[in-house]
Amino acid sequence: MEEKEKPRLSRLTAIITQLQSKRVVTAKYLAERRKVSTGTIYLFTNCI
Repeated sequence: MEEKEKPRLSRLTAIITQLQSKRVVTAKYLAERRKVSTGTIYLFTNCI
């Protein structure tokens, strides 16, 4: 695995965990919590 893929994988895993732990979670909430843009959240959720 490439070095720059690790942070992305880590963020994806954190987002998946967050989605599993709450009933309803908005992209805005996830973005604020992970310190990324809502666009990044939408890109990540498209990956999963």
